Amino acid sequence: MITWRLDRNRLLDLRLLVGLMLPASAGAVVLGWRAVGTILLVISGASGARWLLSHLIHWPVRISASGVATQALLLAMFVPATWFDLDLQPVRSTATWPLAMATGAMLVLIMYVIARLGSARFSALVITVLLLNILLPDRFVIDRVLPPASALLGDILSPETAARSTATAEPWIEIEAGPKTLVTPSATRRLDDYIHSHLATDQPATTLARLVTDDLPPLEDLVVMGHPRAIGLASAIAALMGGLFLVHRKIVAFRLPVLMLGTATIVLWVAPTPILIGETGTITRWLPAIDPRVGWAVAATYVNYLLLASPTLLVTFFIACWPGVRPLGLRAGIVYALLFGVLCGVLISTISVALGPLIAVAIAQLVAPTLDRHLPPKALTGG
Repeated sequence: MITWRLDRNRLLDLRLLVGLMLPASAGAVVLGWRAVGTILLVISGASGARWLLSHLIHWPVRISASGVATQALLLAMFVPATWFDLDLQPVRSTATWPLAMATGAMLVLIMYVIARLGSARFSALVITVLLLNILLPDRFVIDRVLPPASALLGDILSPETAARSTATAEPWIEIEAGPKTLVTPSATRRLDDYIHSHLATDQPATTLARLVTDDLPPLEDLVVMGHPRAIGLASAIAALMGGLFLVHRKIVAFRLPVLMLGTATIVLWVAPTPILIGETGTITRWLPAIDPRVGWAVAATYVNYLLLASPTLLVTFFIACWPGVRPLGLRAGIVYALLFGVLCGVLISTISVALGPLIAVAIAQLVAPTLDRHLPPKALTGG
């Protein structure tokens, strides 16, 4: 029985690895070879930490080398490609490559602590990402992307840069020529600033309509690729296709991500939203689409930006729906999916676009054992 479990875990790791190839490849295209270097550094740090700890202390058998490497790859999807900086030049800050390796080592340490405490419902990956964002928020700010002509082989830290205005920018895929690196404001950060009414003092009043038409990049850049983000978040389509592979291989039950994403979308439609931010204050409305100053088209575009600028797709398919995180029972899984969707929508619209889905899964997975206990377990179709 033990051998079967280990083999099954390795099979799950292999399928997760295959599913992650699409978002990782999309990140490498728009962020260049430094994205590949960052991934290798994170995996090296995690694998090295596991090897060292396994020789110094009693290492839990269930935390295999393949499991550590796969979780490290998933962790690398949430970090910027700029962490692969081996140069120590005066124009740059301290080289960040040790941070990438330390991130992988931190993941392994948290995995070990959770295993020793027997707290299987705590996700080491989620805890690691949240801690890093809280302790080092500036390190997760990225405003660079490669143009199509420099895709994959370009250097995202190249000094040859040009500013790319969001108000007049054409979709990334239509850029024909330009410098080696494009600098553009992050849509995630802009949305967070808008939600919390953090606007520049010299900026005039901002409406929701102006936000989605002038202050955010083309929506295609978030759907296909071409916007500066963490490695695994560069393309929503790549994350979706990788998740659908897990559904096809029957690791993720199809009904779970559908319920999660559908519920989160409904909550974002209804949640209180600033529709005007000015010097005299902020006007907020529930269900902003019914306000004549917004309309259904602007509201729909705003909801799409929130979903695509956040890591909702990646978290939903690769973390929230993963065996060991979600409940085992059918009815428990449905309740869990609805709970995650509600939490995800609320936290994105009120707390943080960047961290909302991660906080949501951290809370929802704590409820999963209770749901399994109170709802009779039935096998999830495709689970």
